[in-house]
Amino acid sequence: FTTRENPNLTCSPTPCIFTPVRVSNLGSSMVENGPIAVNPANSLQLLSGGNDFNCANIQGWYASSDGGSTWKDTCAPGSGGQGDPIVAYDAKNIAYAGGIQNNVIVVSSSTNNGQTWGTPVKAVTDELGYLADKPWLEADTNAGSPFENALYLSTTQFAPDNSSQIWVAHSADGGKTWSDKAVSSLAGFPGHANQFSDLTVGPDGTVYVTWLNCPTTGPAGDCGGTVANIMISKSTDGGNTWSSEVRATTTHLVPDACMCAFYGNLPNTSDP
Repeated sequence: FTTRENPNLTCSPTPCIFTPVRVSNLGSSMVENGPIAVNPANSLQLLSGGNDFNCANIQGWYASSDGGSTWKDTCAPGSGGQGDPIVAYDAKNIAYAGGIQNNVIVVSSSTNNGQTWGTPVKAVTDELGYLADKPWLEADTNAGSPFENALYLSTTQFAPDNSSQIWVAHSADGGKTWSDKAVSSLAGFPGHANQFSDLTVGPDGTVYVTWLNCPTTGPAGDCGGTVANIMISKSTDGGNTWSSEVRATTTHLVPDACMCAFYGNLPNTSDP
């Protein structure tokens, strides 16, 4: 059996289970969160990251050039790190990684698959005056797109009163400059909350962003145990303008039984 994405990875019989490989090797402290991206121009190149407490700024980035067999560990440049790593490749073999630093979102780039990283660039400011949170990064790698190699970065913006709004920043120059746009209405708190945005790009360059909107009326006074909305918006002009938000579906959130997880926790645990 040979995977289409990586013909050098073979196994038999199927289904294939490959031996796990440790990605973060910087030390013994906790590492959490783990986005991963594959270089569309070279499927042997992988990029991941973590909230890495071995790093002074709580951000570790990990790159592989051999399909995940071995990894290069790097602590993210800059200071004031607050976690939530993001990773992506464009179609020009450029790797991107970033996260929260000093309440804003920064992005660095690498032209040698994560062996070295450039100076972090501020991609998203704290638009509502408090915190840019839970970022997600996506690159347009579609050859037929008029916006090929554009970068898109979604976040939840928090105001000092905990009101929340989804914003999407975009860059057309390889992450050197960014422009940020609001895509959701403002969720006033208490009452409602916006969080957990995600992005994807269609073959024609259309960008889609989804997020969770939930009422803070659960038994614990938060979103746990409520019926939440999954919202969606799209942009057809490279992130300059966005469609009106639409409810795609609803979902039932698990209760916040531990009184410690705003969006609900796994049963019999304190894990959100």
